Amino acid sequence: MRRVVCCALLLAGCYRPPPRVLHVQVAVGPELRRQTGWRNLVSARLRALSAIFEPLALRFEVANISEWEPDPKQSLEANRRILAGFHASGDWIELGFYGSRQADGEPGLAVAYDPRVLVFDDPGAGETQQAAGLAHEIAHLLGAWHAHSSGSLMSLPPGTELDRGTMSCLRLTRSVNLSRGPSGLDAATLQRLQELWTASKAEASTNPFYRFYTSRGLEAVARGLPSQAEEDFTKAEHFAPGLAIAHVDLGNVELAAHEFLAAADEMRKALALDPKSSGAMNGLAAVLVVTGHRGEAIEWLAKSVQLTPGDPRVHANMGVVLANTPGRIDDAIAELREALRLDPGNAAMRHSLDLALAARQQGRR
Repeated sequence: MRRVVCCALLLAGCYRPPPRVLHVQVAVGPELRRQTGWRNLVSARLRALSAIFEPLALRFEVANISEWEPDPKQSLEANRRILAGFHASGDWIELGFYGSRQADGEPGLAVAYDPRVLVFDDPGAGETQQAAGLAHEIAHLLGAWHAHSSGSLMSLPPGTELDRGTMSCLRLTRSVNLSRGPSGLDAATLQRLQELWTASKAEASTNPFYRFYTSRGLEAVARGLPSQAEEDFTKAEHFAPGLAIAHVDLGNVELAAHEFLAAADEMRKALALDPKSSGAMNGLAAVLVVTGHRGEAIEWLAKSVQLTPGDPRVHANMGVVLANTPGRIDDAIAELREALRLDPGNAAMRHSLDLALAARQQGRR
């Protein structure tokens, strides 16, 4: 009889999964620490987070609260990465309260299936909105993407409603092992998540698997692990084949590995998807220079300068190529000076300009 009752409950949709406890190590930056009772404030936000995710039987417990000094000279992504790494148990989140909300409206920075999360503080918002912003980023961590409907937890600004699409996603990912990334999901779950994401008509860049592998690939590049980066960017491209930047990222690591034909192919794919991609133009130009097609490289760089005249890197790239082209040293110096005007503190650009000036002084034209 008991077995019959249990089956009836399952069919009726009354079954609830066993609670999952996620342990949160919290690092608090100086802005939030200026508030009176900031430790209690953090604990209260974690309790509010648990309340939001209660329908999914997810509970968040504070494991530790420590003081943290983010590095303002580093990017947000670099600050996120320096939070503690992947915990062996897969049930730990490393949460950093970074500072004030950024201009783009996103309440923090999180990558799907990566336990390191930054969240911003909004001094003008109430605690309900602060908790919603935190929950928005935790949902990103669990693989959720932005929703179109206002009032949803995954809209911008975040609401408090767990909309149908977000619930469908999080029911599939709530038990994911956070130490394993997407590999902690079985093939059937991964396929179902892809189907849900496709049906949502979300932007290609929001695909959670694309975001995970792109983020890990960029981290591998920063750590000097080119083979790992190429593997990750190849996987990222698989999940977002129609996204130009996915081809540019893969092409750049192939270029660094001297896989010139493959790199050129990826850059041309990117330009077919986005003819105005400055990254693809500059990447293709780099391939063309090293393979002996300098004239075509200069043509692509000229297009890039025309499209993005305010980007110092584009002028610097053009300057370096022109400096090694007979008869173009004056043009090279002009481009490098423009690059430095746009980015006065860039030591590499200053060095390139000094080399070009020295070459002209020695008689090169």
